[in-house]
Amino acid sequence: MFHSTNVHAGALPVLLLTLSISGAAQSSAARRAAKPDLHAGGFKPSSIMNREVTDVTLPGFHFTGARVETEPMCPVVSYEVVSDNEIRMKLRGNRDVDEASGQCGVTIRTAAGSASSWLYVELTDAEKKEQQSHQNAKDLGKYQQFLARTGKSWRVTYSNGTTETYAAMPSDPNAAGLPGFRSTSGRAIQVAVGEDNGVTIIDNQCMRGGKLVGAEVKNGQSQGNCSPPGAWTATVTR
Repeated sequence: MFHSTNVHAGALPVLLLTLSISGAAQSSAARRAAKPDLHAGGFKPSSIMNREVTDVTLPGFHFTGARVETEPMCPVVSYEVVSDNEIRMKLRGNRDVDEASGQCGVTIRTAAGSASSWLYVELTDAEKKEQQSHQNAKDLGKYQQFLARTGKSWRVTYSNGTTETYAAMPSDPNAAGLPGFRSTSGRAIQVAVGEDNGVTIIDNQCMRGGKLVGAEVKNGQSQGNCSPPGAWTATVTR
């Protein structure tokens, strides 16, 4: 059995008005539900000092009801959503001295979504000096490992059967270039041994390459203006 409902002509304008109001309310709600937008100039200031609390203002859009989340490098002390277009926060610099980038991520989150950006955490002058000291020590350690791989002397046998022994010359870790070696005849070369044990020998306009297995290169090849050219072998003393 079917039932029908009649709509009186007088009720139609009321129904249309109700639908119009409902649609407008939904449209307004959709506008209010937009996720945060940070494209309004960024953090002011754009950097904070390490170990200090800094007042930071963030302009933007759709901030009503937002909460602020940060990475551990710049924890939030407090924040206030001043308006739909501005958040004021207090952030503490908490950067480790050996952290290279200094970029700290900040996320603004509402029920409608989230948006993220970052600001920079500046080291103090003392921390910069400490960071540089740590980096210098790390670089020196790498260079010493490099020298250890390169060895103290190389006995090279060329394709024509001649053999020459090259001894390491004093090396300066602050100088550019590969470690230098010199033979008793005065011939100078530069030698590098990579972490993969690949060997490169620079001899004026000649470059010789090979693979170090244990303490020997058995399959050396030459390219460029080499004298003598062709295959070579070598033994390294560490």
